[in-house]
Amino acid sequence: MSEIFSLNIPKYFAKNEIDDFKKYREQKLENYLTTVIENSIVGGTGYFINEDYKSGRITWIFFDVN
Repeated sequence: MSEIFSLNIPKYFAKNEIDDFKKYREQKLENYLTTVIENSIVGGTGYFINEDYKSGRITWIFFDVN
C-alpha cells in the first residue's frame, strides 16, 4: 500500500503523510480494507469509529493512479 500511496504524492497527499499512513496501518490494520482487481491491490480505505460520540469517518482512501 505504501507504493500506491506514493503514487498519489504530491497531487493528493504531502510527502510527509506517508509516515502517518504507515503508523495508522500498524495500529489499525483491522480497520483498513484493500481494493483488489484481477489479483492486484489497486487501492484501499480505512475507517474509524468513535464509540464515545457514536460517530465514524473514512480515513486514508486512495487508489493506484495508473
